[in-house]
Amino acid sequence: MKWMDKILWIDGLAALFVGSVLISFHSFIGEIYSMPEKVVIFLASANLLYGLYSSSLAMSRKVSLRKIQGLVFGNCLWALICLLLVYRFMDSASWIGIVFILSEALFVTLLAGVEWRCRFDLSEAQATV
Repeated sequence: MKWMDKILWIDGLAALFVGSVLISFHSFIGEIYSMPEKVVIFLASANLLYGLYSSSLAMSRKVSLRKIQGLVFGNCLWALICLLLVYRFMDSASWIGIVFILSEALFVTLLAGVEWRCRFDLSEAQATV
């Protein structure tokens, strides 16, 4: 297995981890971020759903190019949503909340870039495992 094959695992497990932490401690994190609990639950839910999708691709023997492209699109969309949340809560959120959400936007943008560059290898490599 080449290093790029692990990117799907990194993508999925990172999202599942962040989503699990956010949902488990949503009240506490809402206070730390100075954001409504609904926003933290939204962040958690999106991460968990995305993590399930990405992890299912990592576990698949065959992954179509279209599914990899969907994953890249999902990462780009999530980065945009994170930036919109930062804009929306810039005046009221704590710096910890802003930094966390900006970090998530950066992380998923980097993942999208790697997955896009490796999209053909990822869709072929999974079929030969």
